[in-house]
Amino acid sequence: MIYKVVRPMKDQFYYMEGIMKIAFILSAILMPGLAGTICFFTCVLGFCRQTGLPQWNAEYAKRALENEFLQNIFYMVPFVFFPGAKNLLFYMPICIHFWVGIAEFINLKVPFLYSKLAKYVDFTRNNRRNLMH
Repeated sequence: MIYKVVRPMKDQFYYMEGIMKIAFILSAILMPGLAGTICFFTCVLGFCRQTGLPQWNAEYAKRALENEFLQNIFYMVPFVFFPGAKNLLFYMPICIHFWVGIAEFINLKVPFLYSKLAKYVDFTRNNRRNLMH
């Protein structure tokens, strides 16, 4: 009998989120118009993965407002009203946040890629605090 291993939903979200972060960075460089959409869905996915289903209490609201993915969504709101602002310069804070996330994703979930990119991933992980502030 063959048993199929089913990953927990948070693990599946983490894989989709990691792939979408890579797609966002590529689209921010090559197709800035599409990058905003990819960023929004990646942030919603990351937010749901980290905070769980919405709850109507003060603890959840505090946790939600401190979440970096929700802050990225708030940062993206002006892009809706100023479509000319869609370029790599304005996407750079989100690119840095997503690059740190990609480094963690590669370290935890993609060991064959980590062996090739260890120098860059380790540099990012060791300097996360400096990169994010």
